[in-house]
Amino acid sequence: LALMGVEPYVRVYGCGTLCLKREIGIYMNTYRVGVIADTHVPKSLPALPGEIAQRFQGVDLILHAGDVTGKEVLDELRL
Repeated sequence: LALMGVEPYVRVYGCGTLCLKREIGIYMNTYRVGVIADTHVPKSLPALPGEIAQRFQGVDLILHAGDVTGKEVLDELRL
């Protein structure tokens, strides 16, 4: 979403209430998840754009949502 100019939100559940926060990482039990899909590496691109690695710095988990066309992209995502 950040790549598309959409500001991310984090939903934090606790104490019986739902809190919407704009700042990621302010809770001790908050995890940062990077989501990517349709990479088509190396079919359409030789490698992931460098911006992907920058955006995923510090994430706790990367979720690839499909269209993995080669193991190269998974190797690249192992930051």
